[in-house]
Formats: sequence, C-alpha cells, structure tokens
Amino acid sequence: MFARLIVGILLAGFLLVSSGLTARPVGAADERCFPETGNCVSGAFLRYWEAHGGLAQQGLPLTAAFPEVSPTDGKTYTVQYFERARFERHPENQAPYDVLLGLLGREQHTLKYAASTPVAEAPLPGGGECRAFSSTAKQACGPFLRYWEAHGGLEQQGLPLTGVFWEVNPTNAQRYQVQYFERARFEYHPENAAPYDVLLGLLGREQYRAKYATALGPGAWAKVVDTTGTTGLRLRQAPGPWETLLAVLPEGSLVQIAAGPLPGGNGNPWCNVLAAGKTGWVDSTYLELAGSLAAPPAPAPIPSPQTTALAVGSWAQVSGTAGTPGLNLRATPSAADRQLAVLPEGLKVHLLEGPVTGTNGDPWYRLAWNGSWGWADGIYLLPTDAPTGTAAAPAPSSAPTSGSARGDALVQVAMAQVGKPYVWGGTGPEGFDCSGLTLFAARKALGVTLPRVAVDQFAAGVAVKPDELRPGDLVFYANTSTTGISHVGIYIGGGRWVSALDEKIGVKAISLDEPYWKQRYAGARRIT
Repeated sequence: MFARLIVGILLAGFLLVSSGLTARPVGAADERCFPETGNCVSGAFLRYWEAHGGLAQQGLPLTAAFPEVSPTDGKTYTVQYFERARFERHPENQAPYDVLLGLLGREQHTLKYAASTPVAEAPLPGGGECRAFSSTAKQACGPFLRYWEAHGGLEQQGLPLTGVFWEVNPTNAQRYQVQYFERARFEYHPENAAPYDVLLGLLGREQYRAKYATALGPGAWAKVVDTTGTTGLRLRQAPGPWETLLAVLPEGSLVQIAAGPLPGGNGNPWCNVLAAGKTGWVDSTYLELAGSLAAPPAPAPIPSPQTTALAVGSWAQVSGTAGTPGLNLRATPSAADRQLAVLPEGLKVHLLEGPVTGTNGDPWYRLAWNGSWGWADGIYLLPTDAPTGTAAAPAPSSAPTSGSARGDALVQVAMAQVGKPYVWGGTGPEGFDCSGLTLFAARKALGVTLPRVAVDQFAAGVAVKPDELRPGDLVFYANTSTTGISHVGIYIGGGRWVSALDEKIGVKAISLDEPYWKQRYAGARRIT
C-alpha cells in the first residue's frame, strides 16, 4: 500500500511537470521563447502578454528587452517590441500598471501625417452604432467599435485619433480602410468573415523597423541619392518610369518605405514610399538606407518640384526621362493637351517664355524646337549652355518678340473651344462659325473687337508672309462656301491652325498642308 502511494505521488508530480512543459515548451518557468523570431518573453512582460490577448493582440516578440528613450516623456525605460505593440516597464507603478503599452498609434500617425494635409475620411460600409469621444472629437463606429469594446477598449487600444480613411498597407501594399487609435491601427478586411474582418496593424514591427532597420523594407527610412545633375527622384503613381508623376524628391530627401521593394516596369526594384503624407512609388536604386535612427525624423513637406533657375532666352536640357520615350511637347501648358512631339533625354532646347503654372501645378515653359514651338513641363528641364555653333531655333515664333504672349493668349482661348459644335452665325461660347470663333477669341484674349465676317476681318491688322507666321495670326481661305474670302482660322504653331470648320467637324485644329485648305489659302493677318 505504501509503495503504491509513493508511485502515485511520483506519477502526479511527473504529470504536473509535464503539464508545465506543455504550457511553456521552451525556456524557464517564467520565460517563453518563440522559435519563429528567436526571441523570448519573461517576467512581468510575459504575464502581461498572456493576460492581454497573447498572439492575437500583441503578436510575436521581435526583440529582447532593452533600454530605450520614450518619445512621450523623454525618460529611459526597459522596452520590448512585439509585432503589434511595444511593452514598457514602469517600476514606479504598482502592479498591474508596472507594464504599459507604448502609444504606437499616436507615434506612427504623427510620423506619417503630421506634415501633410488632412486625409479624406471614408466611413466603413454598412454604418452601425457609433460612440463619440469628446477628448479627441472622434468616434468609433460599426465593426471598429465592436472590436474596440471586445478587445480591451481604452486600456488596450486607447482613444480614436482619426476617422476612417484609406491607407496603403506596409505588409502587402494593398489599400485598406483604417482608423488610428492611441495604441493601435484598426484595419478593415472585408475579404475575411467576421470577426476576422477587423485586424490590428503591425505597428510594433513598423515602428521598430523605422528606428532600427538595416535594409530597405516596410517601415525603414531612406534618403534619395545619386540624382545630382537632375531635378530629383520621380515619385510616381505606380512602379514604372512612364506612370503618372506625383512629385519630384530632391537629392537627400528622407522618405519612409511603406511597401516593397517589388519589380518595376523597367526591371529595377521599386518601393512604395511616404513623403509628408503623400504616397507613391520610386525606383529604389536611388534610395539609400538612412541608418539606425534613435528617433525617426519628422517628414518634411515635399518641396516645389522646380529647384533650378531657368531663364527665358536661355537654353535647357531634357533631364529625368530615362526609361521613357522622352519629354512630351504640347500645344498648351497642360499634360492633357495635344502632343506635338517627344523630346529625347539630353536634348537641348531654347526657352521662349515662362514659367507659367500648368494644369498639373508644375511650371511650364514654351520651347523652340525643330522649326516650331510648344510647351513642356519644367520639372524635366535643367539649365545648360547653348549647343556649340547653334543660335536660337529659326522657328517663326522662336524669338520672344513683343506680341508673342498676346498671340499665345489668343491661341489658348481658341484651343479651349476645340470640340464645340459649328453653329451658323454662332459667336460662342456654346457654338461658333469660323469668323464667330475669331471674334470671340480676340475679344476675350486681347480685348479687340474684330469685324463680324471673314471678308471684313481680312482687312484687320497687318499682312504676314507664309514663312513668317507665328501663333495668333489669322489665316484666311478663299472660294470655300462662296467666292472670295470665305473662311478664317487662327494659326497655333507647328504648321497647324484651329477653326470652326463645318457642321460635321465643329471646332478642330488641323494642318495647313491638308490638300483642300492648302489650295484655297489666301493669306494671313496679324492682330497681336
């Protein structure tokens, strides 16, 4: 009997030890280690981790415990980074408040958006019950409110700092609706069934990488390098050198990587980066890790793209178009307007006028090139010397003579009417006949009132030879709808003119060399 009792006691002890080993398969009794990251959690940090959601709420440990200066009060605390949190040891507090969560939501939101304009809100679909928080003047609603209430509320998540808005996820580069709280970022994942449609962002991982990264990757800070001699690194809407340009980041600019690197359209690795709250893609061959940062730098606003002085009458060189066909030369200062030509990288061009603010907000310049002229986005131009033995281009409008600005103003008003219908007797603004268009454009652009019909307009201004045409000159045609001078239009440069042609075509720009019109050309008059 006694022997059986001894065996029973030993067996019970063995089972107790076995049970303990199952709960903590690696490490000491007050320590748990995770082979996924090679880090362990122990003591007060382990007790907090187990009592507050463990893996689902806090994530895996990314570091051992180490001292760090708090960005909140400037004091040094023992901290440990987890995927979704930063634990801070506060021995000055009584348990259980001797372990507190860092305000990662506030820190990351400030880091990303402090210097940017407010982000447009995008409420979650379906609405639902809301709770307002007067201390931050924000509210949590629907799925986010339910998650907040079910997962620790104020203690674990903190107060809401923002409304719901769209953000690029640093983990997979996808866009999700998010809301920042003091200690967390809630992400809405409609592809998941409830309750997994709300997930916590990996703020601990992002913050740790922002401070201590050793390679380019999500959360790391990098600076723009190797762009000397150009206007800077292009920030684009998608990873490719021909994608929509968002901004130009000068040499030395600091950016935070949100996603990537991923293969781009030119075969180079591209990163999605954040600069002053504005996200876009850049070729990462022009990025260099900013180093281990004791405190991440506050992002500076994106500077004006034009960083070099360009003077009218001087020469400029096309720069920053490598990997694309070149710089588009357009009829007006608008990226949406008609393309006249493509200027290759390195080409030298003569500046005739500018800068003027284009429709995309960039500075644009009027250039002389290949016997004609057009407008180009100035962020792709750098000052240069004139080509050896080359004078200003001999285009009809190649010299910035008096009247060129007035002629261009006339052209711009006329080109703004392209696509409107031909209306007999029409003088605008909804429809025109040929002389009604010239009457309207001259009055609006120049304050000049022309005679009403083409034959009388042919007596206005001064005569211009065919080889001396410049933008804004009136061009006349004979024997079209009637005998003698019967049609008029406006020369726009590049061998083209604009007019209200007929009921079928309406207002359109066409070539001077179109056979029907070429054989009926009667002369030109300058009214500018």
